[in-house]
Amino acid sequence: MSTNPMPQAEPTSLDHIGIIVPSLADAAALFTSLGFTLTARADHTRTNDQGEVESAGSAQHSIMFEHGYIEVQEITDPQQRHLLSPAAAKHFGAHIVAFGETDAAAANLRVRTAGLPVGPVLDWGRPVYEPGLSGMARFAFFGAPYATEDESYLCWVQHLTPEILRSDRLVTHANGARELAGILVAARDTTEVARIAARYQASGATLIAASASNALLRAGRGTLDVRLADTLPREMAGGLATPALTGSGRIVALVIRADDPAAIAGLARQAGLAVADTGKALAIDLGAVVATTLLIAPAQ
Repeated sequence: MSTNPMPQAEPTSLDHIGIIVPSLADAAALFTSLGFTLTARADHTRTNDQGEVESAGSAQHSIMFEHGYIEVQEITDPQQRHLLSPAAAKHFGAHIVAFGETDAAAANLRVRTAGLPVGPVLDWGRPVYEPGLSGMARFAFFGAPYATEDESYLCWVQHLTPEILRSDRLVTHANGARELAGILVAARDTTEVARIAARYQASGATLIAASASNALLRAGRGTLDVRLADTLPREMAGGLATPALTGSGRIVALVIRADDPAAIAGLARQAGLAVADTGKALAIDLGAVVATTLLIAPAQ
């Protein structure tokens, strides 16, 4: 009898964050002006009950990093009953937290056992049209039901064709951005801090520090920082990503690590964006075009 232990699945990671914007073209122009490289526009499709391919009512660009990525998405046709149409009606900004898994089926069972209601594992895909890199990117995917009071839509992704998603060109950004390092979530009260943290724990993130007003979790290399809204850094108050907490909370900032944060801040100022120094990162308010804040920290 073999005494070798069974191989263990890799821990849950922070795969990507999705931002819903009012205009995909305007958001793409803004991110490009800040020195980010974007993937080609992809219009989402689905197969209806008659077996016909139809619009899924959304389109996106991605900003790929060496670790993690940002999905910038527009709900192009709310009449197509897109899952996140209610989120866009609530407010624009970051709405999607996607966790990375190496075994979607095992993750689905684990999350169900932890008490989160999730749907079945689905085989999804989207076309990729890039110079020297094209094909159908395929994913094993499942998600939790979205309610408008939720701070984020949760989903889990196993990349079946990772080689199609990234190329040297796509992960090379003129501004030196290297990775998606985490998110900052504002909660309206201590009960919601605990509830949101428990939700992320059940998703597969590890709680590494907690108090009544703050919970810090880790998923792979990424962190999920949940705080009371009135304890946000001073530099993020007074209009800079101050959340409209119409539900339990809101993702107010994405943390990006880059070689030279000051260079990105300079590009932001040229674009007329508000920039503040939190002491640990430079906060760039992306305004109504993207409706979130980028916290740019030095690469590690």
